[in-house]
Amino acid sequence: MWTSYYNAGLSKQVVRQLLAVINRDIQAALDFVSGVPGSYAPFAEYDLALLPVQQFPALLLTPDMVAVDEQANFTLHLAMRLTCVITVTQQDRNALAELIQDYVRAVRAVLDSL
Repeated sequence: MWTSYYNAGLSKQVVRQLLAVINRDIQAALDFVSGVPGSYAPFAEYDLALLPVQQFPALLLTPDMVAVDEQANFTLHLAMRLTCVITVTQQDRNALAELIQDYVRAVRAVLDSL
């Protein structure tokens, strides 16, 4: 699909599409990594900017660096690095360490499937 140079959304659409895919597929990925369907809750909060987390578990996805290729004539070529931060809560520090690893594995599984 062709988009004019001036209508390009840069990183905005990419980040929102990635969040939509994560939102759609995270429960299946969490069920897979935990081995017990429904034992982990999907993300209650999705953020696009560094904000205080209100609900757990939460996911932040934001562009860390966006570089435009200035040599691309009349086209828009971008290189983007994204930061993904996952927050969970648990009173037991040992259980928390395992819980965050499972959430990271689940998000990675979703992103790897793209």
